[in-house]
Amino acid sequence: MMAENAHRIIAVTDALGLMGPAVIRELLASNYSVRALVKPEVALPAEWSAHPRLHIISGEVLDPTALEQVMSGAYAAVHTAQVFSLHAAKKSQMRVLHIEGTRQVVNMALNCSLHKLIHLSSTEALGHGKQKAGDGPQMDWGDDLKHSLYGRSMFHSELQVWRGQAEGLSTVILRPSFILGACPFDNPITDWLEQVVRGLSFFPTGTAGWVDAEDVARAARLSLDQDVQGAAWVLSAGNYSYKTLIDQLSQECGIRPPVKPWWNTLTPFLAAWNRIQSLWNGDSLWIGKDSLRLSQLHSAYDGSAAANELGFHYRPFQDTIRSLAKNLKREDLANRPQLLPHQ
Repeated sequence: MMAENAHRIIAVTDALGLMGPAVIRELLASNYSVRALVKPEVALPAEWSAHPRLHIISGEVLDPTALEQVMSGAYAAVHTAQVFSLHAAKKSQMRVLHIEGTRQVVNMALNCSLHKLIHLSSTEALGHGKQKAGDGPQMDWGDDLKHSLYGRSMFHSELQVWRGQAEGLSTVILRPSFILGACPFDNPITDWLEQVVRGLSFFPTGTAGWVDAEDVARAARLSLDQDVQGAAWVLSAGNYSYKTLIDQLSQECGIRPPVKPWWNTLTPFLAAWNRIQSLWNGDSLWIGKDSLRLSQLHSAYDGSAAANELGFHYRPFQDTIRSLAKNLKREDLANRPQLLPHQ
């Protein structure tokens, strides 16, 4: 398979997005050639220009010319382009990129006769309720559904992928839970965990599903390697409380963990405080009403079907936390996307 992969070009729609770096690293390690779309204004790491199987295309997902350049002649595509945000200010941007952007990606994949499209979605597209049974497009969730703005737009992006499937495109949808170790650029999970390392004094009271970025990238690559299509899998290594995550991260970083639980009644005050602070000192917003509300929910996800069908094991949670702690303690976090393996 490794020798066969060398002749296959995989298009990646956002090389410096949330999952772009990890996906590119996984594909190159598996001997694929990669054609990656990068926003024009982004400065590229020097190591990118030296890799013989990585070709950079400058452009946006919403630019049909750039999309054609990155997909023309490619074997398959991994659609990683998305805006991962829990702030209402990004609503319009999320809807345009997730819905119109995915529509254009699907259309171009059909026009270029790609063998397969791997679409990276999110468990947020499923809402937050009690998962009754199943793991796929027919997943049955309870009536108590709560959707973030991000989740709603990702749900509509999935509809575009299903439409492509109906028109003859082979697709796989991967729905990661909250990703740990993903690219730090514009990543609310990384922003929040940075605050923990800086001495955040409270912790959310909810529970969420968590998955390592390496596992998501591995699932994307295995979905390319294997003869699967029309699948929609949840990717989640386990369900842990925010307190468990924070305590383990604090221990690895050698800091005192927060001891104060944050309750729903205080949410508007903290969101307002963070907004005022960002206006005062120029820092980016790292928390808002949507993210605080979600952090109080007790969500649970079962990612076993993807692991069983694709044949991999999730990385142990403690190993993920250990790697995350090493990265968060580095002062150059914002400039370090960790894109390629050492040659």
